[in-house]
Amino acid sequence: FYSGYWFGLSALYATSFFASTTIGATDLSVTYKALGVYYLGWTIFTLLMLIACIRSNVLLVVFFFFLLLTYILLTASYFLLWDQNLSRAGGAIGIVTSLILWYIGFASFMIKGENAYFELPMFKLPTNLGTDSTGESAVEVRVQKP
Repeated sequence: FYSGYWFGLSALYATSFFASTTIGATDLSVTYKALGVYYLGWTIFTLLMLIACIRSNVLLVVFFFFLLLTYILLTASYFLLWDQNLSRAGGAIGIVTSLILWYIGFASFMIKGENAYFELPMFKLPTNLGTDSTGESAVEVRVQKP
């Protein structure tokens, strides 16, 4: 999904891609507002991805949380006409985000017994929170069966 981020960003910067592009306009406030709207869209999408991965594992939740922080800071930076402090903070958190993703990628390849002698922890979250010991959901357990 996030390859679309890079394709979209390159399309915004490529002046030959659109006949009239806001990137490269003489008024920089128009350019920064356009990039702010672009980053706002990716911020909302990242929030949805964070909600969707809540029950997978801790590392994915941490990754999407830091990615969300990165996009929030970059969005605010562009809406404030390229605030350098927010931009630098977004870049620093983006570096932390990339380190987390490198660990996730490496840990997903390190499977004990298949291609590695040890396994890196992914800190999986429980997926059966609403079930009892027999596997029935908590709602079905409360209903008296005939």
